[in-house]
Amino acid sequence: MTIYEMRKALGDTQSEFAERYDIPFRTIQNWESGVRKSPEYVTLLSWKAVYGLIYAIEKLILCRNMTSIKKNCQREAVLWVLLPGFRP
Repeated sequence: MTIYEMRKALGDTQSEFAERYDIPFRTIQNWESGVRKSPEYVTLLSWKAVYGLIYAIEKLILCRNMTSIKKNCQREAVLWVLLPGFRP
């Protein structure tokens, strides 16, 4: 997945994506236009962040229907995003 694809998956503009990940706007432009190649670690970290957000959103949607374990379910979804190493 490219930086462009990740940005689109989030529904962000280049400016929003740059702000979200504290990357200079011009750097995002250069990566997406092919002027420069993003470092592999940046692509990997961005992909993990996007995947984590998608997972958390899906988890929260599922949690809506669970009454007995709702709080634990929601807490797990939030921890997934806030703590990079967290895995249920």
